[in-house]
Amino acid sequence: MCHDSWRKYKPELLETFSEHAGKVGLESGDLWQGNQSVLISCGLMLQFGYPLREIYERMLASSGEFRRHNNELLWKQATILVATCERLTGYRASGDPYPVDEVCKPGFSESVHGDNPQLIEEEVCGYHYIPDYILGRYQEANEWLKKSAAIIALRPTDIINTHHFTYEALVWAQLFEELPSKEQRACWSGLRERLKRIHVFAKRCPESYWHKYLLIKAEMARLKRKSRQAEQLYSQSIEWARTYGLIHDVAIAAECCGKYGISQGKLHLAKIYLTEAYESYLQWGANVKAADMEQQYVHLLNIKRESGIERIDYSSVAQSAQAMSGEMEMGNLLDTMMRTMLQNAGADFGALLFEEDGLSKCLERQRSLTSDPSRLSLSLLSSII
Repeated sequence: MCHDSWRKYKPELLETFSEHAGKVGLESGDLWQGNQSVLISCGLMLQFGYPLREIYERMLASSGEFRRHNNELLWKQATILVATCERLTGYRASGDPYPVDEVCKPGFSESVHGDNPQLIEEEVCGYHYIPDYILGRYQEANEWLKKSAAIIALRPTDIINTHHFTYEALVWAQLFEELPSKEQRACWSGLRERLKRIHVFAKRCPESYWHKYLLIKAEMARLKRKSRQAEQLYSQSIEWARTYGLIHDVAIAAECCGKYGISQGKLHLAKIYLTEAYESYLQWGANVKAADMEQQYVHLLNIKRESGIERIDYSSVAQSAQAMSGEMEMGNLLDTMMRTMLQNAGADFGALLFEEDGLSKCLERQRSLTSDPSRLSLSLLSSII
């Protein structure tokens, strides 16, 4: 199954595949096919930002079939996937049969029958470097990425792991400024090479990769001190990821932008984007990360626990005023202001009415993942007002 093709031309196919994953194989008595389809569908759901709890529940519901099949390769792959979900959510159901504690043991990935391409060892690396990056443990993530790269290097050169390359670039960007100048040059060369590779895939299937390409470009612009370009690229990456329902990537890009705001002393920017990252991590189900953000950015997060009209308060007006003072371009100013107002109101849609050249106009903004792509547009309302 070429997921780039269906992401571009028929994105609803993953829902259909996930719904029927395992059923066909079980009905035919082919447990290998059934269990493998469950693994593929849940792996893709993780890759495309489906709620972590939903993925975990699907794997839990299929645990009996995995145990009945008694295939070591599939059982260990399932265990790694479940362990990744548990590490990010902090949740483990009673009666969960997957031995997640064994994933970190030295012998877990050794001597698995049928694992010629070392899939288990590579997936163990992913179990470490994905949560390590998300949780800000960049040195640890880098060490596991090195191990993963060594495994990938043993495979044919036409097999490209875009997931691995993306995390390499993001981790390197976080570590870059701590490196000696000689290592920085090598790291920069690596960043450019990863950006080039991701760009190839982004042009082929922008629905899956364009936001990643924009985020890597934003991180590189940040390192080159190109402030305005970095902010624009962060914003574009966030909007693109939101458009295609990639809530985990919205969270990652928004956090990068928020941290950038802190480094530049732009606390209004940091508050807006760190709050967006926090809310997106919660929506994804990464409660461990959300709790970490509450501790790390307690003075910057605009956490509202009320609902409805109670959430609309004067803090949104104050933050919008701060945002306006930090923006020079009208489009960015209005976009930032509307983003702030929507966050404080807890709303998915908002509109700002104003008059220009004697005509009534409306600026609209949507932030719902289930609606049409987020947009910032002006439309005439003369027929309404």
